[in-house]
Amino acid sequence: SVLDLGTGGGFPGIPLAALFPKVRFTLCDSVGKKTIVAKKVADTLGLENVEVVNARAETLTDRFDFVVSRAVASLTDFYPWVKGKYSRSILYLKGGDINEEICSLMSREHLRKGSISTWPVSSWLTDPYFTGKYVVDIGRGPLPAPARSSKGLVHKHHLAFITRSCLRSLVRIADTDTNAKSVSLRKVQPVNVRLGL
Repeated sequence: SVLDLGTGGGFPGIPLAALFPKVRFTLCDSVGKKTIVAKKVADTLGLENVEVVNARAETLTDRFDFVVSRAVASLTDFYPWVKGKYSRSILYLKGGDINEEICSLMSREHLRKGSISTWPVSSWLTDPYFTGKYVVDIGRGPLPAPARSSKGLVHKHHLAFITRSCLRSLVRIADTDTNAKSVSLRKVQPVNVRLGL
């Protein structure tokens, strides 16, 4: 299960839900107009694995495997909203000088050394928009060892794949005609990757 917090119009939750139809996605935003748009897009695409919630993060009671978000606040503000609401990892798209924020977060929340890692988006995508942007991965400890089962497990290379796929979707959307008065939505074919969520 994945929580997309501060989803806005549905990003990154909607592209991820299209790629992983067996995974449950909760798209949450405190602004009602944004959740109306996200729900309309999810319904139009026929995404049955998406629930859109108009709420503040602090009021959510469910627990999720992962939390994803696009820099809705500083890390020190964001982390307390989701602390205790995830079991595996937070994947947070953030730009600028993130070192100070990470150090402040680790100090304030007493996070162990090595619990936060960063991935420069520019190592996957050459679009200038992503220069200086990072995926900040706030983990809850090492992922379990691979298990021999038909369901599989989520590992770091799956997380990287998820993030790259989502960012590529955003680039394709950004490359569309910005003067268009409407956007034609089509059913997205899911990628055949099984994740044990």
